[in-house]
Amino acid sequence: MSIEINRAVIRRYKEDILNSRDVAALDLIVAEDYLDHAAFPEQGPGRNGLKQRVEYLFDAFDPHWTVHDMIAERDMVVVRWSHSALHRGEFLGLQATGRAFTMRGIDMYRVVAGKMSEHWNVVDMFGLYKQVGLLP
Repeated sequence: MSIEINRAVIRRYKEDILNSRDVAALDLIVAEDYLDHAAFPEQGPGRNGLKQRVEYLFDAFDPHWTVHDMIAERDMVVVRWSHSALHRGEFLGLQATGRAFTMRGIDMYRVVAGKMSEHWNVVDMFGLYKQVGLLP
């Protein structure tokens, strides 16, 4: 697949699927054996595990994703993103605070045959904790 197709797959995931809450559409762009190197503790494997992760995020927050930068080479796509949300449900053991925040991160995806197949990320958890009042 071309670099532009790989970019389009990731843009669709970040901007269309996540922002529209269309979890079922993940079947179209995620490999069944998807490997998440940054999986949440209770996240299952594969595409179904990603669906769990996304639904978990939607339960904890009401996020809206924004893609700031996207860099692609070969089968890899790197995205610098943010999402603004309200902390309305439990997240990784943190009870809801009701506070608004903006979380920032960088994701790296491997795209094979037009489908997301692997994921790594770095997320600013310190910034999240500070914004929701868990740190001074």
